[in-house]
Amino acid sequence: MPEKHVYQGQFLNGKKNGTGIIKLISGNIYDGQWIEGVKDGRGVYFDAVSKVIYSGEWRDGKKDGQGFLKLSEK
Repeated sequence: MPEKHVYQGQFLNGKKNGTGIIKLISGNIYDGQWIEGVKDGRGVYFDAVSKVIYSGEWRDGKKDGQGFLKLSEK
């Protein structure tokens, strides 16, 4: 069963496309670019459990290319 979430951003043909932010019930957050409903382009991801922030490039929903990780102060 997919994790519940709130998405605010652009859509095209019923899929996340362009820029948008998704907040998952787990507390994880992704703010960035989407193509065909998948993280793709530049974006920032916050992992609520590890408190790690990744800011950088994404391709096909995975970290890819240049980016950096940092430990959140939250």
